[in-house]
Amino acid sequence: MTGFAVGMILKAMADGEHTLSMTLKLSEQAIRHLKEGADKLGVPLETYAAEVIEQHLFNYDDFDWGDDPQADPRTAETPRPDSNELTYPADQVLRAFRVELERRLAART
Repeated sequence: MTGFAVGMILKAMADGEHTLSMTLKLSEQAIRHLKEGADKLGVPLETYAAEVIEQHLFNYDDFDWGDDPQADPRTAETPRPDSNELTYPADQVLRAFRVELERRLAART
């Protein structure tokens, strides 16, 4: 196992969130991936790393979806697409998305 925690401090915050401070030793590849992901999203490295950990540890069974089966994405029924609705090829949509994303990221700097 490449990464390990050297020390940890856990603090409960007033808003119900928790702050976990730790020192991790990661491979150069893992660090590079985290930095690239954070740069792409324009967020601090710590924010991106925390989100990656949250996503990795998320378990659908631990979440309270309530009594409505439509609230749980595992059991919700997906509506059938309307065959009369206008559709676009995925490559065209992704190209337009990337152009818009680049425009917005350039406007931030």
